Amino acid sequence: MNNIQTEAPAKLSKKEARKLIYSKLSAVLTEFKTGKSEKKFNSKLKKASKLFVVDILKSSAQMKKKKEKNEKVLLKVANE
Repeated sequence: MNNIQTEAPAKLSKKEARKLIYSKLSAVLTEFKTGKSEKKFNSKLKKASKLFVVDILKSSAQMKKKKEKNEKVLLKVANE
């Protein structure tokens, strides 16, 4: 599986992130769409994207805090 990361905007709202995840999931899972009715398939994808977006936004916020903390420490060390 390819590990391709795209550059995200500085601040991504939950709704935008959910739409982005939904579109990526629907593109990847198109072959499974034929087995279920399209309405059920879309509702399941929406639920999955809502679950994923919470964790993704939390982890990105934690990574941002960690990065800022490391930058502050580096600046403090450089000034000494």
